[in-house]
Amino acid sequence: MRPKKNLREYYSWEAMKNRCSNPRSPKFLDYGGRGIKVCDRWMFSFENFLEDMGERKEGLTLDRINNDGNYEPGNCRWATKKEQQRNKRTNKLTEDDVKHIRLAPEIVSQTMLAELYGVTQWHIGRIINNIQWEGV
Repeated sequence: MRPKKNLREYYSWEAMKNRCSNPRSPKFLDYGGRGIKVCDRWMFSFENFLEDMGERKEGLTLDRINNDGNYEPGNCRWATKKEQQRNKRTNKLTEDDVKHIRLAPEIVSQTMLAELYGVTQWHIGRIINNIQWEGV
């Protein structure tokens, strides 16, 4: 039975459990398939999940702070899409990298920066022009 008051949180809880424990889930390989688990406290109790995470504000979704860590208290937060994009395990750049890239074009070519940071020249251009990583 879904609590009507906490539908957003309930759907996040169900989706979290599904991607970690259901091999038929399209996202299983990126979660359960690589060893990401849901702690017992949350796996078997929506109430515990809600107590630890609190209500989910509009526009936020469930995010693991450490991408290689499990879904458990202390490693999860409600995050914006922007925060989640910056926290992806496929993301090769840090905020410090972005700051250095923005300072470097006067001394180093975009091609060299792309090679140095292991990203495409297209990404370097988007960073320099504040299209990606805006606000850093």
